[in-house]
Amino acid sequence: MNDGSIQSLQAVINALVHRDYTDAGNIQVRLFDNRLEIWSPGLLPKEIKVDKLLTESRSIPRNRKLAFLFYHHRLIENWGTGFIRMDAHCKLNGNPQPLFEEKSGAFVITFLKQALNEGINEGINEGINEGINEGINEGINRLISLIHEMPGYRGSYLAKKMNIPYKTLERWVAILKEQGKIEYRGSKKTGGYFSLIPHSGR
Repeated sequence: MNDGSIQSLQAVINALVHRDYTDAGNIQVRLFDNRLEIWSPGLLPKEIKVDKLLTESRSIPRNRKLAFLFYHHRLIENWGTGFIRMDAHCKLNGNPQPLFEEKSGAFVITFLKQALNEGINEGINEGINEGINEGINEGINRLISLIHEMPGYRGSYLAKKMNIPYKTLERWVAILKEQGKIEYRGSKKTGGYFSLIPHSGR
């Protein structure tokens, strides 16, 4: 069993042992893209403060028979250490510290997704976007060079010459026109594109 499974199992056991059995609500395990939430009906006993769970170890199980059963089967190593062990397994697994909250009449433990995955996803997205932008810029530069060399030609001819879809050429033409680098002269049937910037050559 990996550390991620251990911390989740410990949280579910905690919910079973410490839930308020006078509350008609159910224990809920809510899985999201970026986190796992485990909801246990009822608030913490008044002797336990939610902001002290990782520094002050004390166990007040509402169901002592169930707690003893889990302890007997070694699913609970030592009463009062569950929250500390959850935090320790999160660190071993590379996850952020779990969140402990009381809300809507329930005690909620939230395990957050590894920050590493977010960094990887951001890096992948940035790489993809950079690759796309570089490809577009290269195509636009090829188009402006072609218009320099062959002024007055229509879009259909330029697209065929560059071996690209006409829709792609239209998008590149729109960018160049917006930048004030080319213009269309003449009628729709006989006109063509002309460059408005000096040709630098190669």
